[in-house]
Amino acid sequence: MGVSLYDYHEQRRSIAMGNAPAMFNQDINSTFAATTKFASVSGWEYHVYPSEYFLYAQDRIEYGGLIVNAGLRMDIFNPQTNSVNPFRPRPGPSNGDDDPNFLTDHPSIKTGLAPRLGISHPITDQAALHYSYGVFNQRATLANLYDGLVQSFPFERNHGNPDLPFQQATNYEMGVQAELYPGYHLDVTGYFRDVDQLPDRWVTSPEANFIGGSQRELSVLLPTYAQDSRGFELSFRRAMMNRFSIRANYTISFVTDLTTPEGVRETIVNEADYRSGTPKPSTYKRRITDYDRRHRLVTNLLIELPVGITANFLTKAQSGNQYRSKNETTADPLGLLGTSRLSPWTWTTDVYAQKVVTLGGTRLGVFTQINNLFDRTNIYRIGSSPAAERWIRRGDPVGFTGGPLGGIGTQGNSPRDIWVGFNLSW
Repeated sequence: MGVSLYDYHEQRRSIAMGNAPAMFNQDINSTFAATTKFASVSGWEYHVYPSEYFLYAQDRIEYGGLIVNAGLRMDIFNPQTNSVNPFRPRPGPSNGDDDPNFLTDHPSIKTGLAPRLGISHPITDQAALHYSYGVFNQRATLANLYDGLVQSFPFERNHGNPDLPFQQATNYEMGVQAELYPGYHLDVTGYFRDVDQLPDRWVTSPEANFIGGSQRELSVLLPTYAQDSRGFELSFRRAMMNRFSIRANYTISFVTDLTTPEGVRETIVNEADYRSGTPKPSTYKRRITDYDRRHRLVTNLLIELPVGITANFLTKAQSGNQYRSKNETTADPLGLLGTSRLSPWTWTTDVYAQKVVTLGGTRLGVFTQINNLFDRTNIYRIGSSPAAERWIRRGDPVGFTGGPLGGIGTQGNSPRDIWVGFNLSW
């Protein structure tokens, strides 16, 4: 159930404008809420009814060439469930004490304030500086909140955490935009983005009286993982002239994680440490994220063809992710580990072409869409597992030439496909 209210709008003397939307969402993603009857084979079933709300107010002020956009958003999330105490995960030590409803902790309602501010002012007749600051809150995924929350025998060891706070991103941007020549525009922007309170997995050892069978440890998610990215974005736009226009965007970014090293899990020794506040990992390490894409390029070419046909060509390209070997001393007959730490560049081109004709008061559009025009096969990620090392050394990281089923990478794009259709408007 959802309600969206745009309950306030004001404009005065054509220079100030405000609006304040509100939204309420009950039973988020209720498709995933399962039955309350827990059979012995229903290990991942749960039935929860979380609620989330947000309120947002924004104002725009123009004074001469100065433009100010200011906003404030409040997010509220109620997990509406109890959670597992990782030191006392069940009422007793025997197998009969695997009670899926034994949830003793009471997560609080989470709130988050997010101010946003954007300023733009001219520096010449053809150029302007712009700045922005913003905070963005996002609740954890439902999997991170509720996975393993209810588990029949044997008791689930890996738990989500309904008490996770909002993941918070803080953005800073500064740039300049200019018209270089009539119809030719350029924008250069530098940015920094800091993301905190991302979930990381911690290991606990339950108290002896609450351990049964082979149960010797649990793991729980805590908000101790962080990430930041910084870089520059260069945007170019050519207005429609001589039957074509073009937009191009190039970004260079550096994305790093602040987390525990590969294969390391931090441990919480006792419940007092767990209750005293979010612990700080002793093995924190800053490293380039596995999903880092240092260079990204997007171009959009719009062409007006004869007989009223328009064609749009969208091309996306990005450099490969950085990968690491877990064992640098492993034999490397092709020398790939010693000479490369990046998977290959990826790129695809999609085309959309349309012809519109007017029939009385009706407009008929006939179109074709071709995805992956050049039928490219891209490697979107090379992992860091031992299997990945083998395929990196053999020079076939995804296994397209006889590798194991599934390989260790991801072919993120589909083969070329062609669509045709029409649309009517009147």
